[in-house]
Amino acid sequence: MKKNVLFVGFRSPLHSRFGGYDRIVGYPDSDFLNEKHIPFGFIPWGHRGKRLNLICMDMAARIQRNNYDIIHYFYGDEILFHDVPKHKKSKFIATIHFNAEKLSKKQFRVLKSFDGVICLSKEQEKYLKQHDINAKFIPHGFCKVSFMDSSDILLNLGFDKSKINIVYSGTNYRDFETFRSIAQEMKNEKRIVFHAVGQKDEVKEILKSCQNVIVYDRLPDDVYYCLMHSCDYNFLPLLFATANNSLLEAQSLGVVSILPLINGITDYADMDNNIFYENFDQLIEIMRKIKKAEKNQSLVNFMDTYFSWETVYSQLKQFYASLLNDNGSER
Repeated sequence: MKKNVLFVGFRSPLHSRFGGYDRIVGYPDSDFLNEKHIPFGFIPWGHRGKRLNLICMDMAARIQRNNYDIIHYFYGDEILFHDVPKHKKSKFIATIHFNAEKLSKKQFRVLKSFDGVICLSKEQEKYLKQHDINAKFIPHGFCKVSFMDSSDILLNLGFDKSKINIVYSGTNYRDFETFRSIAQEMKNEKRIVFHAVGQKDEVKEILKSCQNVIVYDRLPDDVYYCLMHSCDYNFLPLLFATANNSLLEAQSLGVVSILPLINGITDYADMDNNIFYENFDQLIEIMRKIKKAEKNQSLVNFMDTYFSWETVYSQLKQFYASLLNDNGSER
């Protein structure tokens, strides 16, 4: 029996088992084309040869286009090499995660050749539509986090529950200069400890001089989630935002986030139960006033209401249907 959707993409090893947009492949009545189905799929993520993986995967998807109504590249940013083929029966869709304003002219031309583009913020949808791209904002989903919550884990990390503990994780679009500056500004606030997780080597080297920052390598899922759940706040300074796994994870654990008030963030953050700053002076004032915090159930409820994958699937289904019912298209 012909299935409706073929999802095409890889799972990033940078994501936890609960994070990552590849969870979209749980959509019903679909197949998944990934590295297991192509000749060079063994090439690790991050190596130059991964481009060969992507090209092979793109070719395989095009060959199979007669078998599906929808061909959906769920990490479309990685595969903008060639225009997608014009086809009357099947529709080609890309989900983009990065800033579309930073795409090259060639990448933008390729993006225009898709029948539909899913983006992860309202601002990105507006920008793409201004360039005659059939764009639709459908938010990133999340999976409920479960982990082994152990006092031994915290003991091994040297975690001090009496302190105000603030986690800072990830690297993508992070405003590291703001993080470093606020850590330096708070160096005499002995009650505050920052936990920097999964940072690049050059960043870890810089942070060694900050006495109030504990620096970690990438942590196993149970350790990472135990740490985040045990912290009072999640600090997420960003230069640009669409979906952000750290924010989704923190909210799903009931951990309040300290966030810049920028486009993209407001599409995902509970505006009533997180803390926002507009400039560095406001951030300093926030940090000086914060106190120990309890878990916030309203954040958990917010995530359950708006960002379950079932909610995302429902919106996807509507978008797919709109493309397939567009008889004016000659693809």
